[in-house]
Amino acid sequence: MNRKMFPVVILVLVLLSPHSVIAWNATGHKLVARIAWEQMNDTARRNVIAILRGAPADACLLDPPLGGADGERELFVRTSIWPDVVRPDDRQAPDTRPCTRFHHRDWHFINFFWKGISGETNANRPRELTAQELKSIQRPDVNAVILLSFFQPLVACDKPQCGTSLEGRAITLAWILHLVGDIHQPLHTSARVTAAAPQGDQGGNLCKLAQSSRFSLHGFWDGIVDIQMPRPQNETESAYLERISRLIMQKHPRSGMSSRLQPFDFDAWSREGFETTKRVVYPRTLQCGETRNPSATYRGNAFSTAEEAIALGGYRLGELMNHLFGT
Repeated sequence: MNRKMFPVVILVLVLLSPHSVIAWNATGHKLVARIAWEQMNDTARRNVIAILRGAPADACLLDPPLGGADGERELFVRTSIWPDVVRPDDRQAPDTRPCTRFHHRDWHFINFFWKGISGETNANRPRELTAQELKSIQRPDVNAVILLSFFQPLVACDKPQCGTSLEGRAITLAWILHLVGDIHQPLHTSARVTAAAPQGDQGGNLCKLAQSSRFSLHGFWDGIVDIQMPRPQNETESAYLERISRLIMQKHPRSGMSSRLQPFDFDAWSREGFETTKRVVYPRTLQCGETRNPSATYRGNAFSTAEEAIALGGYRLGELMNHLFGT
């Protein structure tokens, strides 16, 4: 294959992925979890795995079963994508898998509504909608930040008065692993309001990169790691995640991000992603419905932004697991 064509092929495959409108794709979520695992102490790892192994048999969380030290790490990493795994497949006949009952569409994001063009400083500069403007916007009653704040004390409590079974704690923990990754994808915190999208563009899902309903800006950002650093055919997924996570941690060491961890401040984490969106995601050079493939410059900027966000998400998730289960 022509080397110049390879990134384009990867881009098309990623954008057409059935999970491209959900969150970071599997690679992004697993990298966050893989980095988090490296930050966790032995006690946190042991307690987390014990909880996850108590998941309901019909939850699709323990399939296939894994054992051994590497198996424990892989279970943790694999769990980070579980809320996407249980999503019903709307493109086929009604999904009869029992685990789809755990799916919750509106749990994966928090939307800050805004107008403008990323990076502009004139009349088109990004600005968040006022309280008056928000009155005409339909918003879900729950979001990722509310849920993380609710789930965090619930999953840590194993006392009878908390009313949480081991099965319930396993499901709650799986959602925490996923939602922390979600709110570090900038487009999971943003809804840009335009004339074409008066209720917001659903985190870039309504911003099409070509005249096709299946190419979205959201999908592009979900899969940016696979686009820029695709896995070779002769490399296992585990080896690939190990290699890329090491590269990201070397480029963005925890020591340089320690002041930004902000434990338990889920709102601040999501706000950080929103500010990123306003700064870099919607520049004037990217036109929804007209831009077929983002430029090499845009792809490079998106990848650099995603690397930093994945590193920070992994460090924060690892710190959170140590706080909850590491003592």
